[in-house]
Amino acid sequence: SHQILLQQAILSEARGMASNWTDDDIEGLVKTLGFAVIVGGIVYYLTRPVHIQIPAGAGAGAVQGRPQPATRNRQPRNQADPTGAGAPAGFRATRNQRSSDDDEDGIQTFLKQHTRLPPHHIHAPIESSPDVTRAVSNHHHDGILPFRSTKASVFESKVASRSHNPAENSKCDESNGGGNGADSQILNNRKDRARIFAKLFATQQINPPSRGGTLVVAVPSSDVSSCKLHRILFLLASYYNLFIMVVLDDGDDENCGEDDNEKKHVENYELEKKRMEGIVSLFYENEDVLMEEVLPSHRIVVTQSIASRVAFVRALPKSPDYVIGVDEEEELVVQLTKFGYNAMLRTVTNLLGS
Repeated sequence: SHQILLQQAILSEARGMASNWTDDDIEGLVKTLGFAVIVGGIVYYLTRPVHIQIPAGAGAGAVQGRPQPATRNRQPRNQADPTGAGAPAGFRATRNQRSSDDDEDGIQTFLKQHTRLPPHHIHAPIESSPDVTRAVSNHHHDGILPFRSTKASVFESKVASRSHNPAENSKCDESNGGGNGADSQILNNRKDRARIFAKLFATQQINPPSRGGTLVVAVPSSDVSSCKLHRILFLLASYYNLFIMVVLDDGDDENCGEDDNEKKHVENYELEKKRMEGIVSLFYENEDVLMEEVLPSHRIVVTQSIASRVAFVRALPKSPDYVIGVDEEEELVVQLTKFGYNAMLRTVTNLLGS
């Protein structure tokens, strides 16, 4: 009888508890269970074991589900199969192995093998091979090749080591060293360079730039064939990164007017281009005094106005230490000083000799 009474009491208590569950409680319980199932599915998807299929012949040490680092991406880049025939199915290209689609028609490979070095680079061979070109084409600079990496920086020492006297067969009275030996040649170059620095900088009580600095020098077009000028430019170009601005005389640009005829304009451009090339070639008229190895031709620009000279200086990626203009061009100094450049006026041909 006691057991029957106990069972009846438990049943009545259960009926009372069941009667306390409302519809909102049941709905909340169902939502909680559904959210728990979704979260559990996501966690399982992210943490499930991944089985990688090992191709045949991968080796006895390969373990299913774990890639072998000793045999992964070990093929050198230059020995990689360009067709991808030897790659297993599902292989993905990595940073060390680029697919053949990235080099369509071999354009990137062709460009890499034919990268051209600047002709005045110290390591630029006469006929650049792909290996040498790639080795030094990554040289970092600010748009202007550092002087220590140019052929001009070692020209004097190279010539001195050969005990070569460039003035022996020279047509000009000026020479690049003179003397009967390598020591006297270098000594004479230093003496003449010191005289140039004295006239150029000592009068204003300023120190000359250190070796390897950048100079921009303006010279009149009437002096471009002067042997004395070539000698001075040689001494400067073998000590600094030198840029030349040729100043055309007023009568040199008579044929540069505007013309509405397009054909006539093209013809004038071709004639003007040849004339400019002829002016630049006059600097190398006597190769025993000034040579393109020391002063590259692409560092010589022909200008027709002060505005063009100011634009050229401002276009340089690195500010030059000094800009030397021709006499009676005070406006050039005013314009360059306004932009923060160090400018002075000098007659370059008078920097050497009496």
